[in-house]
Amino acid sequence: MISVIVGDDEISSSLMSEARDAKIHMFTKNFSECIFNELDTVSDFIHYLEEKESLSSSIIIESINAEKELLAQYILNDKSFNNFRNANMLILLNDLWEGLNSRPEYISKKKEDGVSYIIDDMIEKAHTAHIGQKEKYEEIARQFARLNRFDRRVLGQAFLEAIQGKVRRRAMDYKNISYYFIYSDDEDREYVCRELALSCYILRNKFNKNKKVIGVSTQKTIGKGRSYEFCLLEIDKLDEYEIENIKKMQNDLGYFKNSIFSKQHTDEYPVVSQKIKRNEPCPCGSGKKYKKCCLDK
Repeated sequence: MISVIVGDDEISSSLMSEARDAKIHMFTKNFSECIFNELDTVSDFIHYLEEKESLSSSIIIESINAEKELLAQYILNDKSFNNFRNANMLILLNDLWEGLNSRPEYISKKKEDGVSYIIDDMIEKAHTAHIGQKEKYEEIARQFARLNRFDRRVLGQAFLEAIQGKVRRRAMDYKNISYYFIYSDDEDREYVCRELALSCYILRNKFNKNKKVIGVSTQKTIGKGRSYEFCLLEIDKLDEYEIENIKKMQNDLGYFKNSIFSKQHTDEYPVVSQKIKRNEPCPCGSGKKYKKCCLDK
């Protein structure tokens, strides 16, 4: 449960209370705008609330902008409050949030997150699918909506790199789900959907440990007005007959015959190499000048 207090000024009260075994989070209007901008996926937002609820409801936080400083502490501690679970008081610096926003790696993260909004576009397109496919595509939209911002970035990068590299197919094994992107300018939607479904079926055997396959077909060109076709396949276990059938189908169609496998690593907060001047804010987020903080460390 969330209680948003409409008003521009910060209030001095408990950040969280309980009523009938339910947690009530007290958000001001200003902080609501801040957190919905910072944690803009359902997964990221709920994780923050769950972590916050792991703190004692009677905890006292000494800070002028308590919620913003608490959010900054959460982000700086790898999105966790593990260090404070048994605390009954937290004294937070009043410039943690400002310091966080000036850190080079945080700025770089925000820039890198730009590609993640490709997945947001897919969610929107799946939500607005035409009547004949709305129910099926709605489930695909929910699957993508469960991804946090970083996961969307990883998939968005894979999607974009394949187009830029002029690769027609891109398959990805990510967090126990197989993702498949295929790029085609063919205007025959029935053919495109059939090819997508067959490819996902073959991929189910290629990444055999993954029960679920999510497929996306779109145009080769990059630009506005992009349309998508989607496929969601979930098979608990393939029997021997199905595996043999898939192998024959793969051989006949030639899908994934000359596959190139590679590993991908992405840092949520990319390391930024730059020389910090002595009088600039310290990148650790303390709010102090660099020369009086981490210069000699």
